Amino acid sequence: MSMIEQAKLGVNGPLEGRPGYGAMLLAGLCGDVDENEAIKTLSHAIDSGMMIDSADACAAGHNESLIGKALAACAEEAFIATRFGIVFDENENATELPTGWGFSL
Repeated sequence: MSMIEQAKLGVNGPLEGRPGYGAMLLAGLCGDVDENEAIKTLSHAIDSGMMIDSADACAAGHNESLIGKALAACAEEAFIATRFGIVFDENENATELPTGWGFSL
């Protein structure tokens, strides 16, 4: 049951909640993250109708594990958006991505 405004994603896409929930902070960028609280937060966002935005680079995949646990606890369907291909291995070719927060990905 959505509690937030919905908007169509693209021309023929599904209705998704505005705003979405960006799961990047669950990677611990702003301090320690309690796993149970993170799962509760994600579950609430999903149950509220929000799209969840994450990336494999967020906490080296740990965010996806948290999202999976939240999905298992939710009664609602979820829409998960992800980005991929961000490389952290200094021996791999990658392009620096400035975040604007004093560090680059």
